[in-house]
Amino acid sequence: MLHLQYTGAPEELALLLQNEFRVKALVGCTLREFLCMEMEICGDYANKRIQTIFIDGTAVDDFDLAYVQDGTRLTLSGAMPGVAGATMRRGGVYSNMRESITYKLEE
Repeated sequence: MLHLQYTGAPEELALLLQNEFRVKALVGCTLREFLCMEMEICGDYANKRIQTIFIDGTAVDDFDLAYVQDGTRLTLSGAMPGVAGATMRRGGVYSNMRESITYKLEE
C-alpha cells in the first residue's frame, strides 16, 4: 500500500503531479491489479475517471491486457478535449486511428 504525504502549498502539488515521480510498488501484474492493489484506485472510479492511459508511451485500451513491469512509465489522465483527446481516449470511437501506437501484449 502506498501512502503519500504532502505538506506544501496546493499549487505546488499540481506542479509536482505534472512531472515525473517514482514509486516502489509490486510489478509483474496487470494495470488493473497495479492500480487497485498498489495505488488503491479501483472499480468504477478507475473505469470512469481514467480516460487516457499510456504505458511507456503507448496508448492503453484495456486495464486487464496491459502489464506493469519494473521501470514502466505510466501516464494517467482524465478526459482530454478535442480531436487528440477523442483519439487517445481509452476505447474511444476514434481509437482505431492510433493503432500503430496502441499497447499490444508481447509474448
